[in-house]
Amino acid sequence: MSVFINIRERDGAKRLTDALLSTEYVKHDDIIYSPVMSIVAFPVDIDWAQYNAVLLTSRHAVAALDNVHAGRVNVFCVGQATKDELVRQGYNNIIYTAKDVEELIRFLRSYEGAEQLRFCYLRAKDVSVDLAKTCDLSIDEYICYEAKAVDSLSDAARLLLSEKSDDVGDIYVPFYSRRSVDLFYKQLLAANIAGSANFITPLCISDSVLEYAQTIFRLKGKAAASPDMNGMLDICISVVTV
Repeated sequence: MSVFINIRERDGAKRLTDALLSTEYVKHDDIIYSPVMSIVAFPVDIDWAQYNAVLLTSRHAVAALDNVHAGRVNVFCVGQATKDELVRQGYNNIIYTAKDVEELIRFLRSYEGAEQLRFCYLRAKDVSVDLAKTCDLSIDEYICYEAKAVDSLSDAARLLLSEKSDDVGDIYVPFYSRRSVDLFYKQLLAANIAGSANFITPLCISDSVLEYAQTIFRLKGKAAASPDMNGMLDICISVVTV
């Protein structure tokens, strides 16, 4: 029996859980929920009359948009999940959806007319890439949420990792960033079970995240073919359907 420890916050965890359960190889009991982050929204006061374009690098920022302006602003975003949430809320003028922030930066640098746009960038408190400073464009930043660290493992994850039984096969943990690797390992340390890292297989969103994870986790992991949620779903399903 293989087990997945699903470390995303509750809403983000659902998509992976649903995808795994859609196979005949994974049951509810094979998926343990143990988030490393929780999302805390911040109120933002934005004069939307100043802006004709919006930058979003996460679906968590969509809630900060004013739906009154759904038909007026041009939206540039990162991730299929962000685009799906935008469409769900009625935003149909999505100019470009990038797989990651670096791809969005490359697109903005080559986008004809970008210099004439004034961008509202709705972002997290902590970001891995400073989009506003990297792009030589008119970009105002608004911090609208924070991904706060969760200090401890869920009881189910702690029990699994501290008392691993012989009937438990591979233990997979999907990692979406270097920060998620760090936070999960800190949870192991806090629970005094850092040694359990030796029998965890990391499944990572990119080669760079995998390279980082392999400094902590002994078993050889895998990286997604594309650095997005679809890539993560594919790699997670692949390890149970081989």
